[in-house]
Amino acid sequence: MKYAALFEPLVKNKELFSGIDFKALSVWRLFGALVVISMPILVMAYGFYLLRVLFQHYAQGEYFSSVAVNQLGRISKVIAWWVVMGFMSEILSSVLLNENISVSEKIVDAVVNSGTITAMFLSGFFSVIALILQRASEIEAENRQFL
Repeated sequence: MKYAALFEPLVKNKELFSGIDFKALSVWRLFGALVVISMPILVMAYGFYLLRVLFQHYAQGEYFSSVAVNQLGRISKVIAWWVVMGFMSEILSSVLLNENISVSEKIVDAVVNSGTITAMFLSGFFSVIALILQRASEIEAENRQFL
């Protein structure tokens, strides 16, 4: 199959995928695996867009505006979704790619490593900062009323 050659460079761990015959997989499974693997990348691209919008608000001097605070809260949620999507994409891609392997050799890959834990910690950290900035935004609004 001519499409199988596209996926050969994407395989990081040759030993883990050594039992997978990419040429025997159907085209829809190959492209399905590619779509599943791409989902965390799309979520993170959306997170970078939100980060860009946040920095645009900061460049305009809107450090304590409710819009900027909401953007930071959204960024924290996107980081959490990125971790979840990465975890789920590993499981789904391993299921999709293990079609032609005997049952005793099938592997469902699900990894939680220090990068995953760090990303979840950052997501929580940004959520807490967003809550603190929300309170600061409310105080700034009160101060503006007195001026």
